[in-house]
Amino acid sequence: MYQFANLVLVASFIFSLSATCFLVWQTVTQPASRHEHRWPHVAHWVLTALITLTCIFLLYAFIACDFSLKYVQDYSSRSLAFFYRVTAFWAGQPGSLLFWAWTVALSGLVFPILPIYKQFSPTTRSWYWCCFFTIMAFFLLI
Repeated sequence: MYQFANLVLVASFIFSLSATCFLVWQTVTQPASRHEHRWPHVAHWVLTALITLTCIFLLYAFIACDFSLKYVQDYSSRSLAFFYRVTAFWAGQPGSLLFWAWTVALSGLVFPILPIYKQFSPTTRSWYWCCFFTIMAFFLLI
């Protein structure tokens, strides 16, 4: 089960890196009039779902006290109250970075529906998505 979660995390990294590379290529090579794309929104939803799935696996490991995972073994114990077992999710650096990636992904769902996003030019939106997917790749890499 946890190998699958690790695979999903690696797939998230590859997915965000691929989206960044494709967006940069598309933004640079196509004329500005063709920069309005719908696929970065869909890609962002997919990336958020993948990261959420990984977080669910880790949270489950903490809640179930599954000490077969070294991270759970290092930052949790059976004597901890439920609240502290859940918050142990971000107790160490790997969990904290996964939590940050998840938080950035979730907050990224809000930005495209704000009025300021709609005021951006199509080229600016493309560069926004390039930066966003680069940040996501960075968090998922480390």
